Amino acid sequence: MMKELGAPIEYDRYKESYYYSEKGGFNIRFSKNLVTATGAVMMLLLINLW
Repeated sequence: MMKELGAPIEYDRYKESYYYSEKGGFNIRFSKNLVTATGAVMMLLLINLW
């Protein structure tokens, strides 16, 4: 999912783990609002367009 959001993720075969190949980060916000099915679809569309 993080790669789909544009994160530069690589796989290290020696460590058998993923890592970010560049410095950076995500800004994620928590909200207590209930998300309706329509709201969830709209959120996914916005994430995919971004």
